[in-house]
Amino acid sequence: MGEREVINFVASVVSVGEGLLVDSRTPQDRAAGFIPASVNVPHNLVQPENPYMDDILQALGARAFEGTLNFSDAMPLVIFDDGPTTNDAPTLIAGLIEAGYPSDKLSYYRGGMLVWTALGLNTEDAKSCTCKHPRPQSHPAHPGLSP
Repeated sequence: MGEREVINFVASVVSVGEGLLVDSRTPQDRAAGFIPASVNVPHNLVQPENPYMDDILQALGARAFEGTLNFSDAMPLVIFDDGPTTNDAPTLIAGLIEAGYPSDKLSYYRGGMLVWTALGLNTEDAKSCTCKHPRPQSHPAHPGLSP
């Protein structure tokens, strides 16, 4: 997926709450800058041993029923990382697929932050974020940061 497709996805899908642009980098990497409208789901959280794995998958649209997850309402996701030289996004995608997330609802923006910033496209950082809601620690755009 290229930059134009990412921008169109944000404008037509994310803006109406029907999908997510997912930053798969660590909160420390994200703090340096991120694509506006993205949320942070670090690649290392989507692991079978994570006791909150089902909570993460349900936040992405999976529904729990009698101990199993149903992914029929899972949101389409566009996932990115720092760029072509890193593996955070492919690791997150593999973890989601292993957990049962439908592969047809996952897209990969390979250019990541490296290409996004090289093209001069808009970015935000934790200090300049223009989010319209408070910045609690659990805020997806600012995980691990104090309000």
